[in-house]
Amino acid sequence: MAPQYLRMIDTILTVPGTTLEAEHQRRIDAIDAMMAFWPVEEGRPTPRTQPCRRPVPEADNSPRPAKRQRDLVEDEAEIALREAVESVQVTCPKQRSLICFVCLGYPNLSFPNRLSKYKTPGSLTRHFLRFHINPPWPDERFGCSMCEGEPLRHKFDLLSHAERRHGTVVKGETQSQLALEYQRIHQGWVS
Repeated sequence: MAPQYLRMIDTILTVPGTTLEAEHQRRIDAIDAMMAFWPVEEGRPTPRTQPCRRPVPEADNSPRPAKRQRDLVEDEAEIALREAVESVQVTCPKQRSLICFVCLGYPNLSFPNRLSKYKTPGSLTRHFLRFHINPPWPDERFGCSMCEGEPLRHKFDLLSHAERRHGTVVKGETQSQLALEYQRIHQGWVS
Protein backbone atom coordinates (compact mmCIF):
# COMPACT_ATOMS: atom_id res chain seq x y z
CA MET A 1 0.00 0.00 0.00
CA ALA A 2 1.03 3.57 -0.64
CA PRO A 3 2.45 5.46 2.35
CA GLN A 4 -0.08 8.28 1.83
CA TYR A 5 -2.91 5.73 2.13
CA LEU A 6 -1.51 4.27 5.36
CA ARG A 7 -1.01 7.75 6.84
CA MET A 8 -4.59 8.69 5.95
CA ILE A 9 -6.04 5.55 7.58
CA ASP A 10 -3.85 6.01 10.65
CA THR A 11 -4.83 9.66 11.22
CA ILE A 12 -8.54 9.10 10.61
CA LEU A 13 -8.75 6.15 13.01
CA THR A 14 -6.69 7.81 15.76
CA VAL A 15 -8.32 7.97 19.21
CA PRO A 16 -9.77 11.45 19.99
CA GLY A 17 -7.52 13.74 22.02
CA THR A 18 -8.05 14.41 25.71
CA THR A 19 -7.97 18.19 25.33
CA LEU A 20 -9.66 20.50 22.91
CA GLU A 21 -6.33 21.52 21.36
CA ALA A 22 -5.33 17.86 20.87
CA GLU A 23 -8.67 17.15 19.14
CA HIS A 24 -8.21 20.14 16.84
CA GLN A 25 -4.69 18.98 15.96
CA ARG A 26 -5.98 15.42 15.28
CA ARG A 27 -8.56 16.80 12.84
CA ILE A 28 -6.00 19.03 11.13
CA ASP A 29 -3.64 16.05 10.73
CA ALA A 30 -6.49 13.96 9.24
CA ILE A 31 -7.31 16.71 6.75
CA ASP A 32 -3.64 17.02 5.77
CA ALA A 33 -3.38 13.25 5.28
CA MET A 34 -6.51 13.24 3.09
CA MET A 35 -5.09 16.07 1.00
CA ALA A 36 -1.82 14.15 0.55
CA PHE A 37 -3.70 11.02 -0.58
CA TRP A 38 -6.14 12.81 -2.92
CA PRO A 39 -4.32 15.80 -4.39
CA VAL A 40 -7.48 17.43 -5.74
CA GLU A 41 -7.97 21.11 -5.11
CA GLU A 42 -11.34 22.36 -4.07
CA GLY A 43 -13.07 24.74 -6.37
CA ARG A 44 -16.07 25.28 -8.52
CA PRO A 45 -17.51 22.04 -9.86
CA THR A 46 -17.21 21.66 -13.58
CA PRO A 47 -20.47 21.67 -15.51
CA ARG A 48 -21.62 18.29 -16.77
CA THR A 49 -23.15 19.60 -19.94
CA GLN A 50 -21.60 21.94 -22.42
CA PRO A 51 -23.10 25.41 -22.28
CA CYS A 52 -25.09 26.53 -25.27
CA ARG A 53 -22.87 28.47 -27.57
CA ARG A 54 -24.00 30.96 -30.10
CA PRO A 55 -22.96 30.28 -33.64
CA VAL A 56 -20.16 32.50 -34.82
CA PRO A 57 -21.61 35.13 -37.15
CA GLU A 58 -20.41 34.97 -40.69
CA ALA A 59 -18.64 37.91 -42.26
CA ASP A 60 -21.72 39.11 -44.16
CA ASN A 61 -23.96 38.85 -41.06
CA SER A 62 -21.72 40.98 -38.84
CA PRO A 63 -23.48 42.77 -35.95
CA ARG A 64 -23.86 46.50 -35.80
CA PRO A 65 -21.13 48.54 -34.19
CA ALA A 66 -21.48 49.06 -30.43
CA LYS A 67 -22.16 52.79 -30.74
CA ARG A 68 -25.03 52.20 -33.11
CA GLN A 69 -26.49 49.61 -30.72
CA ARG A 70 -26.30 52.07 -27.83
CA ASP A 71 -28.06 54.68 -29.94
CA LEU A 72 -30.77 52.14 -30.71
CA VAL A 73 -31.23 51.34 -26.99
CA GLU A 74 -31.35 55.06 -26.15
CA ASP A 75 -33.90 55.63 -28.88
CA GLU A 76 -36.06 52.79 -27.53
CA ALA A 77 -35.79 54.23 -24.01
CA GLU A 78 -36.76 57.69 -25.24
CA ILE A 79 -39.72 56.25 -27.13
CA ALA A 80 -40.87 54.30 -24.05
CA LEU A 81 -40.54 57.41 -21.88
CA ARG A 82 -42.44 59.57 -24.37
CA GLU A 83 -45.25 56.99 -24.60
CA ALA A 84 -45.45 56.80 -20.79
CA VAL A 85 -45.65 60.60 -20.50
CA GLU A 86 -48.45 60.65 -23.08
CA SER A 87 -50.30 57.88 -21.23
CA VAL A 88 -50.40 59.80 -17.93
CA GLN A 89 -51.91 62.92 -19.56
CA VAL A 90 -55.64 62.15 -19.68
CA THR A 91 -57.93 63.91 -22.13
CA CYS A 92 -61.33 62.99 -20.72
CA PRO A 93 -62.52 62.57 -17.10
CA LYS A 94 -63.33 58.85 -17.52
CA GLN A 95 -59.85 57.97 -18.78
CA ARG A 96 -57.66 56.13 -16.23
CA SER A 97 -53.89 55.83 -16.28
CA LEU A 98 -51.90 52.71 -15.35
CA ILE A 99 -48.56 54.50 -14.77
CA CYS A 100 -47.81 56.65 -11.72
CA PHE A 101 -47.24 60.23 -12.88
CA VAL A 102 -45.27 61.12 -9.72
CA CYS A 103 -42.80 58.23 -10.18
CA LEU A 104 -42.55 58.94 -13.91
CA GLY A 105 -41.54 62.53 -13.21
CA TYR A 106 -38.96 61.61 -10.55
CA PRO A 107 -35.58 61.40 -12.36
CA ASN A 108 -33.73 59.77 -9.42
CA LEU A 109 -35.71 56.53 -9.76
CA SER A 110 -34.33 53.78 -11.94
CA PHE A 111 -35.74 53.72 -15.46
CA PRO A 112 -37.81 50.51 -14.98
CA ASN A 113 -39.30 51.87 -11.73
CA ARG A 114 -40.26 55.12 -13.44
CA LEU A 115 -42.11 53.19 -16.15
CA SER A 116 -43.83 50.66 -13.85
CA LYS A 117 -47.20 49.83 -15.35
CA TYR A 118 -49.90 48.62 -12.97
CA LYS A 119 -52.46 45.99 -13.94
CA THR A 120 -55.51 47.98 -12.90
CA PRO A 121 -56.27 51.60 -11.99
CA GLY A 122 -57.06 50.31 -8.48
CA SER A 123 -53.55 48.92 -8.03
CA LEU A 124 -52.14 52.27 -9.20
CA THR A 125 -54.36 54.03 -6.63
CA ARG A 126 -53.03 51.75 -3.86
CA HIS A 127 -49.45 52.57 -4.90
CA PHE A 128 -50.28 56.29 -5.10
CA LEU A 129 -51.74 56.30 -1.58
CA ARG A 130 -48.98 54.17 -0.06
CA PHE A 131 -46.00 56.01 -1.53
CA HIS A 132 -47.17 59.54 -2.30
CA ILE A 133 -50.16 60.45 -0.10
CA ASN A 134 -49.60 58.61 3.20
CA PRO A 135 -45.96 59.68 3.83
CA PRO A 136 -45.45 63.08 5.49
CA TRP A 137 -45.95 65.98 3.11
CA PRO A 138 -42.75 67.90 2.30
CA ASP A 139 -42.35 71.35 3.82
CA GLU A 140 -41.37 72.90 0.53
CA ARG A 141 -43.85 73.31 -2.30
CA PHE A 142 -44.41 70.25 -4.41
CA GLY A 143 -44.82 70.61 -8.16
CA CYS A 144 -46.04 68.18 -10.78
CA SER A 145 -43.12 67.61 -13.13
CA MET A 146 -45.47 66.24 -15.81
CA CYS A 147 -47.41 69.53 -15.91
CA GLU A 148 -44.52 72.02 -16.00
CA GLY A 149 -44.24 72.14 -12.21
CA GLU A 150 -47.83 73.10 -11.39
CA PRO A 151 -47.57 74.01 -7.67
CA LEU A 152 -49.41 71.75 -5.22
CA ARG A 153 -49.40 73.05 -1.66
CA HIS A 154 -51.38 70.31 0.09
CA LYS A 155 -52.15 66.62 -0.29
CA PHE A 156 -55.72 67.46 -1.27
CA ASP A 157 -54.35 69.59 -4.13
CA LEU A 158 -52.32 66.59 -5.25
CA LEU A 159 -55.41 64.35 -5.11
CA SER A 160 -57.54 66.67 -7.19
CA HIS A 161 -54.69 67.26 -9.65
CA ALA A 162 -54.07 63.51 -9.94
CA GLU A 163 -57.72 62.88 -10.80
CA ARG A 164 -58.22 65.89 -13.06
CA ARG A 165 -54.98 65.76 -15.09
CA HIS A 166 -53.65 62.20 -14.75
CA GLY A 167 -56.64 59.89 -14.21
CA THR A 168 -55.50 58.62 -10.80
CA VAL A 169 -58.65 58.56 -8.68
CA VAL A 170 -58.78 58.37 -4.87
CA LYS A 171 -62.28 58.23 -3.42
CA GLY A 172 -63.84 57.34 -0.12
CA GLU A 173 -62.54 57.91 3.39
CA THR A 174 -59.06 59.06 2.34
CA GLN A 175 -60.47 61.80 0.14
CA SER A 176 -62.88 62.91 2.88
CA GLN A 177 -60.11 63.08 5.50
CA LEU A 178 -57.85 65.10 3.23
CA ALA A 179 -60.71 67.44 2.26
CA LEU A 180 -61.42 68.07 5.95
CA GLU A 181 -57.71 68.70 6.61
CA TYR A 182 -57.62 71.07 3.62
CA GLN A 183 -60.63 73.03 4.97
CA ARG A 184 -59.03 73.33 8.41
CA ILE A 185 -55.82 74.67 6.91
CA HIS A 186 -57.61 77.23 4.77
CA GLN A 187 -59.85 78.38 7.64
CA GLY A 188 -56.83 78.89 9.89
CA TRP A 189 -57.56 76.02 12.31
CA VAL A 190 -54.18 74.42 11.70
CA SER A 191 -51.10 76.55 11.32
